[in-house]
Amino acid sequence: DILWTCNLAPLLIGIGLLAARPLLAGVGTLWLSFGVPLWLLDLATGGTLAPTSLLTHLGGLAGGLLAVHRLGIPRGAWLFALSGLAILNIVSRAATPPALNVNLAHAVWAGWETHFPSYALYQLLVIGVAAVTFFLAEHLYRHAFARAAVS
Repeated sequence: DILWTCNLAPLLIGIGLLAARPLLAGVGTLWLSFGVPLWLLDLATGGTLAPTSLLTHLGGLAGGLLAVHRLGIPRGAWLFALSGLAILNIVSRAATPPALNVNLAHAVWAGWETHFPSYALYQLLVIGVAAVTFFLAEHLYRHAFARAAVS
């Protein structure tokens, strides 16, 4: 379970803050900007709430926004977030059991199978939505925290 993007994102944010590396903090923040709405959707449709997930998701995103405010977010961070997500998906598929479906690397999200005729189509949709989310969030954060932005 440690390979879940939302578990690794706060780690990237923390390292980015401590090492003053805006790209690391930015990628972690972008991952959570995509992951937190999915987590909330999961909870709203019957998913289980683990108390630690509040800190991981909401605390991580708050820390990420603080990091982006302090360090800025480099242009093109969304591409690194997307590339990192793709690599993490490949690692998750190779290193985790299909039953856990870590990072949705093995199957369509439970309950959504009837909406997608194939896993490949589902993955394309997830990657597309992630790319758009990362791109828009990077630009939103750059605008919102303009004085801290880096080029």
